[in-house]
Amino acid sequence: YINMNEELKSENINKTIVGGLKFHDLKMSRNQDYIFNFETMFNFNGASAAYIQNAYVRINSILKMAMTEINHQEFDINCGLYDDIEKSLFFKCQKIEEIILNIEDNDYKSSVLAEAILNLVKSFHQYYETTHILNIDDEELKKSKLLLLDYIRITILYSCDILGISVYESSK
Repeated sequence: YINMNEELKSENINKTIVGGLKFHDLKMSRNQDYIFNFETMFNFNGASAAYIQNAYVRINSILKMAMTEINHQEFDINCGLYDDIEKSLFFKCQKIEEIILNIEDNDYKSSVLAEAILNLVKSFHQYYETTHILNIDDEELKKSKLLLLDYIRITILYSCDILGISVYESSK
């Protein structure tokens, strides 16, 4: 927030607060006791909208710094360039798509989608901490990883949209 104008700063704070409140409600199963806890709602390192929004911003930032044209028709998880962790991320995105397509079968339980998003985002954050995509010299390998990141970004964006959670763009 250091170099951000006041209007954008206020908008992002609003998205974080509203997203945190909404997501906290939506992730709760009907069978759970409801506990109102600000620390849980706005935790940037855990099961919160802020945690999800942070993943989205991180991915956007990487994609902007890469300055590479993304062509989704080139995305092929079976091309031999993805390791097991990346394949797992891909399949978590696929699982979210399956949940969305079969939402009626899930009795419209937002907690099912919320849990799947959190599972994806947690895995992404672990991947982010250990993988430095922008430093990869092999352009084909780098491009494959950027395609995967964009797929994760789109999955997060659509999932958040369904839940009514706003994401924000990186400031870079």
